[in-house]
Amino acid sequence: MAANFKNIHIGRLIYQRMQECGVSVECASRFLKVQEEEVEIASNQKHRAYDRESIGHILHYQQQNKLNNNQLTGKFRLSRNTISKWQKLLGEKIGVGTNSNT
Repeated sequence: MAANFKNIHIGRLIYQRMQECGVSVECASRFLKVQEEEVEIASNQKHRAYDRESIGHILHYQQQNKLNNNQLTGKFRLSRNTISKWQKLLGEKIGVGTNSNT
């Protein structure tokens, strides 16, 4: 049986391990030389970062499968605003129309 890595979030795993070992957020932030809020944000699954290659893959997937923005939001758990922003920034480079009503 194949492992399902879709719902794994590395920040959450690190945060859980910190709690298991008794490492405080303050201590981790000093070690990593970041603010405590940044450690908290990294553990929150709602804050995700995508590189250009991943964005291009998602938009290409939309184009290949002829999905509208609503369908794509359900597939990748993204907001429609994020998808629209990506289409405006990268749409012309990969051939995705930015003026479509889909």
